[in-house]
Amino acid sequence: MALRLIKLTKQYEQQLGEMIEEWKEDQERNHTNRSPWAIFKNE
Repeated sequence: MALRLIKLTKQYEQQLGEMIEEWKEDQERNHTNRSPWAIFKNE
């Protein structure tokens, strides 16, 4: 998976906030691993 880092600008500020909220809701609803490294874990 290729990742690209971007500088947070006003253009992306709202999108980043939405992504974080979705991530938090998923963790609470599904009791998923809270570590960001869990995304890259290969099981």
